[in-house]
Amino acid sequence: MMSMLLGQMAGDLWRALVGLAAAVEGFAVRLLNEWRYRSEIHKLQGLSDRQLSDIGLNRSRIEDAVRGGRHQVAQRGRLRSSFHQ
Repeated sequence: MMSMLLGQMAGDLWRALVGLAAAVEGFAVRLLNEWRYRSEIHKLQGLSDRQLSDIGLNRSRIEDAVRGGRHQVAQRGRLRSSFHQ
């Protein structure tokens, strides 16, 4: 009886650890993506208006272009990326 209970507890602990590892991995992926997005946005913001126009962008569309149109209107009308949700 005791070994069965310990076995069940070990299984529950293992599932919890696997779930935690998956959550940490998901967070790390989102964090790295956000870092990459911000880096690309910064590079594009350094271009002149003429250079942006040559590639079909204007300043107001840089962030949306980098993030692939994944902005959503959040509460109070502010734009937020999917990273922040």
